[in-house]
Amino acid sequence: MTGVTLGDFLRQADEHLQAAFADGGSQSAGQAATALELGRFVAVMARCLDDRTPFQMTEVVTRTDLSAWDRAGVDASTALYNAADCLDKATSISSSASGPGGTPARGLAAAATALAAGRDLLNTHRTTTPGQLQADRSPWAPAVTSLPVTRALTTQITRWSSQLAPWAASLASADPAQAPAPAAVRDALHTATLWLWTAGAAAHPAAAAHPATAEDARLLRALPPAQRPDRLPPGTAEAMTELCAGINVSAERLRAVVFSSAERAGGTPAATADTWRWTATAAAVTGHASEILLRSLASHPGPDSDHPLDREQLQAAADAVAEAGSAWRRVAATWYGLATETRGHATHLTTELTDLVLRMGRLTWDDPDWSPARAAGCPLRDPAGLAPRALNVVAAAHQACDAFACVAAAHLQAVTAADRAGRLYVTTRSLPGSYDVPRPYATAPTDRTKPILQAYRTAADANVRAARALAGLALATDAPSSPLALARAAADPHHSSHPRELGPRNLANATALGDQPDARAPEPGPVEQVVRGLRVADPIMLLRAAAIDTAARTLISQAERTSSQPHPQANDAPGRRNPPGNAARLAAKDNPRHQAERLPGSETGNHEHATPRRLRSGHNPQTPRVPRP
Repeated sequence: MTGVTLGDFLRQADEHLQAAFADGGSQSAGQAATALELGRFVAVMARCLDDRTPFQMTEVVTRTDLSAWDRAGVDASTALYNAADCLDKATSISSSASGPGGTPARGLAAAATALAAGRDLLNTHRTTTPGQLQADRSPWAPAVTSLPVTRALTTQITRWSSQLAPWAASLASADPAQAPAPAAVRDALHTATLWLWTAGAAAHPAAAAHPATAEDARLLRALPPAQRPDRLPPGTAEAMTELCAGINVSAERLRAVVFSSAERAGGTPAATADTWRWTATAAAVTGHASEILLRSLASHPGPDSDHPLDREQLQAAADAVAEAGSAWRRVAATWYGLATETRGHATHLTTELTDLVLRMGRLTWDDPDWSPARAAGCPLRDPAGLAPRALNVVAAAHQACDAFACVAAAHLQAVTAADRAGRLYVTTRSLPGSYDVPRPYATAPTDRTKPILQAYRTAADANVRAARALAGLALATDAPSSPLALARAAADPHHSSHPRELGPRNLANATALGDQPDARAPEPGPVEQVVRGLRVADPIMLLRAAAIDTAARTLISQAERTSSQPHPQANDAPGRRNPPGNAARLAAKDNPRHQAERLPGSETGNHEHATPRRLRSGHNPQTPRVPRP
């Protein structure tokens, strides 16, 4: 992790509190001013819990679906609000509250400032929509709102409350001759003491059932702000530590680019065939380099290898990464022959991919100027030289694989949406002779788009498995990327295992990563596939088709349960698109620039006479000849 984290602010708040406690509140001057700063700090603690548990006390009493830690958060925040309210009212009517305070008052003020900054850091991951709904702003948002983070934060704040309660009682019982203060302030301190004891005890039932773990506290302190780190352009002759740090930054920036693109496009980042093909190629190169690094670490038997890595875990992770790289190569190969209306690459995505590929290659091969163009003949890095930085290498491979898992899930959704919208095209000369298309390009038929979608599903699943294996390896060895593994485990709503149990074998049976889209998009039924293949945009007709498929599956399931005969395999053959009909605009003779014919049945009744839109021109794509089926 790089940059400031929530743990920095929590540590500062704790240090300032300990300094205030060490001074001895009963002997310090400015009792009213100290009570004022105590109320401010208690109010910040209440707001931190209120952000994590957006429930009211009436919901805690009436609802039965809240977890024990949600109830603990609401109980603690309510008690803290009451304590802060009585302190604020007492000090607001006391003229001495504005007087000079001693060391305790200054310590409490500094602690309140540090904790408020930490609260602001957490709130950067969430935003409020115009409809007053909470939405994610970063890939870390699911981890920020997860149960482990809520559990750790509630434990920390209730611990502070238990420490503040006896200290406030001592402050209220101070000798009036040594610490003069109005009676209202003393009464408020006594009342606040009771509420602080209540807040400190609010988490006892939840802690008895599901106590917070050391991993929960570590994840809480490792949370970064929702700010994309600054780019680190690859330099010349970077050391291994610099290469690993640059890979971590590029992976974090790549996740942020994918998240922001998906957010702007409503969940499907718009891109071109060139971008998708280059991304698949970069993922394949990175996966190949990561596999070599992991196998090099597993094969080094020298006595100087003192890193706590297990060979079996390394080999299992290398096998998973190799499978992911092979899946990405199939994705890149399947893109040949397909095109979109526009050409070119997405600038930000291409930049981060280039930085990641260059640094991963220079970490794998012993050449400071390595690039994919001059990869041939470059020697591999000596495994003995990798051993001293083994944990950094594992963290770099984990960060890269996790980033490409997010990319695979997002691009699967994007390509699926492009296919359903009829944005994927093929050259007419690659179609069978039965297709009478008088244009250079035509909408890709189902038998040409189905392989690319299946390749993306395979790549997304393989990347999830590889990321799980590397996450288990990072947790087992306490690598620098272990907070990322904890965040993925915390964000998974179906995950119930302890994070330390997420080894390579157990991770293979876990659910998908929590902060990324579902890797396997739902496959429409046969009726819906035929309707979508006809390019029907009417939502009512699509809903009717989906309802027919659902009713058919339900009927088949009921028949299977009541029948004693073995049932045949369901044949969910996708609907076939028929030969040509209405036209869509594309760009040049060898690029979709002029009008391209859609295959028949693609037109809808409402758009039969719509004016085709002009698409952006570009260079002619180098599309190889595709053999006729």
